[in-house]
Amino acid sequence: MPRLAFTFQIILFSIMLLIPAYATTYEVVEGEVPSTCGDQACQAGETCINCESDCGICPIIPQDDGETGDGGGSDEGPGSGDSSGNDGGTGGTGDGGVGGGSKASVRGLNFLPAQAGKEASISVLVSNGLPLAQNFVVDLQVFSGTTLEFSDNFTTTVIGSGKTFRVNFPKKWIPAAGGDYTAEYALYSSDRAIKHDSKEMTVKIAGAGANAAGSGAEQGSGEYKLGSKYAQNKTDANAPPATAGAQASNTAQPAGIDYPLIIVAVLVLVLAAVFGRKLIKA
Repeated sequence: MPRLAFTFQIILFSIMLLIPAYATTYEVVEGEVPSTCGDQACQAGETCINCESDCGICPIIPQDDGETGDGGGSDEGPGSGDSSGNDGGTGGTGDGGVGGGSKASVRGLNFLPAQAGKEASISVLVSNGLPLAQNFVVDLQVFSGTTLEFSDNFTTTVIGSGKTFRVNFPKKWIPAAGGDYTAEYALYSSDRAIKHDSKEMTVKIAGAGANAAGSGAEQGSGEYKLGSKYAQNKTDANAPPATAGAQASNTAQPAGIDYPLIIVAVLVLVLAAVFGRKLIKA
């Protein structure tokens, strides 16, 4: 019995060592570089891992106490620019963004298919770099010039610390015509008291008779900019959007499975079992 108890302790200790390693693993898709990589549009099948030039750099969780920084920093993605002075660390032009501490971010907005007259499913990547698991509010507005063509928002399910999920907007969008649209999307805390991140991008919609995949090329990140041509018809471009529909549920879907870690876990358990059997026989 003492030997059996010792074997059980070895197995339990091995599992405890693997738990923290899995908790910091990003759930993102790895794969070969798609043929469309390099066209400045983060399309279906492209991610920050297999096509960094189109989808931007994957987030890295800072190893610190998670306090909000006073100054800038930078989040270098497509068109993000440098952030300095009182601007936030999300890049671009912003007020009071997250600086040197941990942060949550949103990126990879995708419309599929991106074609006039067809219903497009819309998804986005949400990364929780904060110390605690929590849910977020994601808001989206699509403009043609200064005219609001589409808007939607939802509350995600709880996303663990250090995790990245692709989530879907509840509503579908049917573009009336092909051409370039401007999409502004932002990530808020669950009570909308904090704006964690926001980005602006150009959405290229194909004509009714063309072949279309996903569309989206991020032009910059940061807070909404007063005085821009997209802010002319807004009452307050920096105010949080209306809360209508904000409580729509949305299940976060992991973008991949960490197979190497699972294999290591199985091997450790097998070795522990073999070692335990030898001790019992001895």
